[in-house]
Amino acid sequence: MSEANVIKITVPIPQRDPNKRKSHWSQQQKIAAADRGVGKIACIDAINRSGLKPGQLNWERARIDVRWIHPTKRFRDTQNIIDALKHVVDGFQDAGLIRDDSGISFGPVEKATDKNDPRVELVVVRT
Repeated sequence: MSEANVIKITVPIPQRDPNKRKSHWSQQQKIAAADRGVGKIACIDAINRSGLKPGQLNWERARIDVRWIHPTKRFRDTQNIIDALKHVVDGFQDAGLIRDDSGISFGPVEKATDKNDPRVELVVVRT
């Protein structure tokens, strides 16, 4: 697969916690907007570093492989990890990498620990 079809995006662990949906809707909206903004900025940075040109963006379909690097050994289950990334992936759409999230599928979710640098590494592959 050519490099024009793969991009690696690193983001902080999202604020969205799928198990905490009892907060007020306005708080949920603030978290969603923050995660979406982080996704957009990280995606734009990754696009600029990759050298992708505007004609190589707006992917209709893609697979996202996830590496969730948590500060402790207390991990979320795989489905909650994918759910937590919802607004981050929406930020990829805002950045112009993907057309919308209806063509997104998730590949393997790898879990690791790094107490000094928790993050999520996302490898987006055009399919």
